Amino acid sequence: MREEVAKRNISVTDFAKLINKSRPYTYSIFEKENLDTELLIEMANVLKMSPTDFFDKMAHGVMRNSTQNVIVGRDNNGIMAVGGCQDKLNDALLEISHLKSLIENKDKLLEEKERLINVLMNRS
Repeated sequence: MREEVAKRNISVTDFAKLINKSRPYTYSIFEKENLDTELLIEMANVLKMSPTDFFDKMAHGVMRNSTQNVIVGRDNNGIMAVGGCQDKLNDALLEISHLKSLIENKDKLLEEKERLINVLMNRS
């Protein structure tokens, strides 16, 4: 929303007046993840856009992965925020590595127990 206002060279103060909201409230609207439908329609009308145009732009931030959709964060300038995603990926990779190590240790322990059982059975 903020990008569209900026593209049209409309100041936030002027945009706030056009939608009959205060300037601080208008700034808070730009930060919201969810908007009231009536407010979205009103803002789209002021910008001479269809409310669905905003959903089309949102779709660029959605990555489809088989049956799941993953929202990729964007900052106020529309730049994709991958820092948080990269941190989560690194954490997941670290956990995978740790779990592989645990499995390897369990496999070694199991092999040792099987060897011990064989030694004990051969004694008899």
